Amino acid sequence: TARLASPTQEAFLTSFSFLVGAGCSGISGYVGMWISVRTNLRVASAAGRNRYDEAIAVALRGGAFCGLLVVTVCIFGITALFVLFELTLLPSPAGVTRIPNLLVGYSFGASLVALFAQLGGGIFTKAADVGADLVGKLEAQIPEDDPRNPAVIADLVGDNVGDCAGRGADLFESISAEIIGSMILGAELAETASLPNPIAFMFFPVLIHACDLVVSAVAVLTTHPTRRRPSPASVVASSSCAATLCSNALADAEAGCGGVVEVPLSVMATWEDPMDCLKRGYVTAVVLSGLAITCLARVVLYHAKVPGVWLNYLGCALIGVATSVAFLEITKYYTDYRHSPVQRIALASKTGHGTNVIAGLAVGLESV
Repeated sequence: TARLASPTQEAFLTSFSFLVGAGCSGISGYVGMWISVRTNLRVASAAGRNRYDEAIAVALRGGAFCGLLVVTVCIFGITALFVLFELTLLPSPAGVTRIPNLLVGYSFGASLVALFAQLGGGIFTKAADVGADLVGKLEAQIPEDDPRNPAVIADLVGDNVGDCAGRGADLFESISAEIIGSMILGAELAETASLPNPIAFMFFPVLIHACDLVVSAVAVLTTHPTRRRPSPASVVASSSCAATLCSNALADAEAGCGGVVEVPLSVMATWEDPMDCLKRGYVTAVVLSGLAITCLARVVLYHAKVPGVWLNYLGCALIGVATSVAFLEITKYYTDYRHSPVQRIALASKTGHGTNVIAGLAVGLESV
């Protein structure tokens, strides 16, 4: 097989890809952690002001921003490296189809940072959590997650690192490996079939993820919680709770102390379930993704010699979309309290810890 450059040059370029991938993965993890902290503050503020719709919107858009930024950085890094290598190494006897092999280091660098973010955050969290529980509950007799315990603060920091920074870096690593692997397969396919324009087959996965950015942004912007028509019973309960809260607030004001206003459950019942709101946005994204994939497959993968081959790729892509929908429904079935698996675990808890553990393990293995 022809080489793009000498072994030393290829090793240098692969190492450069490794460093770029590690840097981009670190940026994704740090930005995810930075955004999550500020999003949590704003969601808590909106919830404290009884703004249910604002809390849902801020939480959803804060998470969506992290996800979209991770995909954007990943696509930008891969495309920039490809263009740089093409300008540096071509013309070459091996041609453009050998460039994706040099991008493997990009995914390895992303994997290294994701490994440190996941393990570092997880180990730090677990050590702090156990220490906080032992010292706080057993020795100091203070409640769990009490801010007076320094170990609790360390526990929360570890959760932020593991669940936010680690998740962003892990998502970056998964997407980069998926794109680069597909580019290598597309390059080999184009070279084997002697296609005049191999770039189209190589960049098809990149274009798919670029369309995903637009589709996800549209789905997020169209996701809003709606009010339900309250029942007469909830109206009576809301009026009663409001009168009670007002009388308590007045009594606290007369006594010279501050009262804490809580949101009545009957008021929350006038809004739709958050899961219904998210599912509506997910359905929008699935429909738009199907249309975008169909158009891309027809425009990018169509070839005059084999006019029907793009339908095969389209079928594979649509199967992947359907699989993601199935994963969502399966996960919802095994984790939602409205369905029997969670109810069986709760029922088993009534007879002791042993039956609770056995039922939980059984349901967990069944879901896997």
